[in-house]
This record gives sequence, C-alpha cells and structure tokens, in this order.
Amino acid sequence: MNIFVVGASGQIGRHLIEDLAKTDHQVTAGVRNVAKQSLVEANNVTYVSFDLTWTVEEMSNTFKEIDTVIFAAGSQGKNLLQVDLDGAIKTIRAAEQSAVKRYLMISAVFADNPANWPDSMIDYYITKHYADEWLKNQTTLDYVIIQPVTLTNEEKVSHIQLTAPGEQAAKTISRQTVAAFLSQLVDTSAFSRKTIVLSEGTEEIAKTLAK
Repeated sequence: MNIFVVGASGQIGRHLIEDLAKTDHQVTAGVRNVAKQSLVEANNVTYVSFDLTWTVEEMSNTFKEIDTVIFAAGSQGKNLLQVDLDGAIKTIRAAEQSAVKRYLMISAVFADNPANWPDSMIDYYITKHYADEWLKNQTTLDYVIIQPVTLTNEEKVSHIQLTAPGEQAAKTISRQTVAAFLSQLVDTSAFSRKTIVLSEGTEEIAKTLAK
C-alpha cells in the first residue's frame, strides 16, 4: 500500500513514520523542509516537500498513486485558518481528485459537539469541526475521523478504547499510542466513513481493530 502522511514531522507524525517504517507499506512523508525534517531512514520511507499553503492542484499532483492519506498536521495554534482549516480541506479535495482510496483524519475529541468546546480553544475547535464536516458531507472519500482525547507525551501503551462520540471515554492518550493505532488502522477496513474517539483502555490495539 502507498501511504502519504501529511504533517510527518509533527508530534504525532514523526512517531507514525517510525511505526510505518517497520511495515511493508511504501510511505511518503510530507514535510515543509526535506533537508531539515527527514527523521527516519528506511528503504520504504521517502520524504518529500509538502506545504499546506499549496493549491489543491499542487497537492493532487503529489498524491498521485497514493492509496491512503493520513492527515497528522497542525499549526499548534499559529496558523489555524490557513493550515488547520483551509489546508486540511485542500488535502481532502486533492485526495478525491487523485482517486485516493482512503483518508484518515486526526481530529480532536468533541470536535463535533460545540457545547463541549473549552473557551480557551474555541478557534482551534472551529477549524477542526468544519474540516471534519467537509470530509463527512462534501466528499465521497472512504474516511475515518479519529478523535483522540487529551494528548500526552507519555510512552506508548498497547491497550486502548474506541468509543463513539458522546460515549464515556478515558481522559488521556499518548501521541505515540495514537501513532501506533494509525499504523495498524491502515491494514483494516473495519471502519468506513465513521468518527471514532480514541483513548487509553483495556484492549490491545490489534484485538480492537479485529472486531
């Protein structure tokens, strides 16, 4: 499978590339500066220049022959409109134009429930909400929207919980665990056009995905 990771040098993206490098997939890591951000050396990983300010057409050319796009990018609050909202939507449109088979979006818990948005992060949640809504309602892509709960920099854990939005979930999950989950999610078609909440739990990732 040919996989393209948008935001490959980010806090989740770099762990995801490390995990995917251990698979048989061909992985293209999209980064702004290839010389500075080529973090993993593996025969199946190629770093390419990719910028979320590009046009849809430029992105579409980069996505040619890609089977799955994983959106793991974020501006960390520095450029929410251009990166987290418009940039995300452009990758969705480009993926559809390029006949990408599957699109995995890292979103945020409560992105689809404005009543639960914290006042200090309203602008961030607005961008996540409308990017997700575009993916759900304006495309025919086979997508999975992953809503991690509060992210930490703790070590990876092997046990998780998947719930539907609005259901009870654990409070935290590490970025490394999100990456590990994504690296296994690409190999299953268990979820199609669904939104799932990801948190720490009691079941191994593989068993959860095998249900």
